[in-house]
Amino acid sequence: MGVRILADGPDSIESVAAHLGSAKDPDTQLSAFRYRGRDVGRRIKFEYQRLPESEQRALRLLAIVESPTFGPWVLVPLMKVTEVEAERLTARLASYHLLLGSGQAAELELPRYSIHPLVWMVARQLLIQDVSPRERSEAE
Repeated sequence: MGVRILADGPDSIESVAAHLGSAKDPDTQLSAFRYRGRDVGRRIKFEYQRLPESEQRALRLLAIVESPTFGPWVLVPLMKVTEVEAERLTARLASYHLLLGSGQAAELELPRYSIHPLVWMVARQLLIQDVSPRERSEAE
């Protein structure tokens, strides 16, 4: 994106942020990150497709989480898995750099994670595309 801003001229970070904020469609938002054959969204989707189904589902459902950081336990009700399985899934997603480590919850001694905004946009797009409205509603 920095390359595009420099190449395209006087756009400021504020104007790019305003454009992204006003775009309701994830495709429109992600299109801002395509430049000269490089497509960040497509690259994230490629990595997503390499994941086992359970990890794909976990990433899609994590797009529902509205908190900037979260613990592995959020997957327990979303996926109906055990805490151990939720910890394994989040650790695997972090090992693929699809989740970011965000410190540790001191009271629980469990790691906390966040999703980079670009990964979140792709995950949200995949959630809408691949998960039925009924299942999304149940998870929310």
